[in-house]
Amino acid sequence: MYITADKNTNEYFERFKTIKVLDPRYNKEKTWHIVGVDPYYGDGIIQVFLDEYFENSIADAAAA
Repeated sequence: MYITADKNTNEYFERFKTIKVLDPRYNKEKTWHIVGVDPYYGDGIIQVFLDEYFENSIADAAAA
């Protein structure tokens, strides 16, 4: 994934964190695990490497 580099994204995106991204085809969020970050990819761009992450929708619903 490529994302604009700014103060917030540089501080947030780091290895071992998880993020949720909306899949517009199904209007459902999917969880991804950050496995690597290249903050020096390009001028103003961060390259983020993601891996699918196991989701437990029952546990997520109970926590909400």
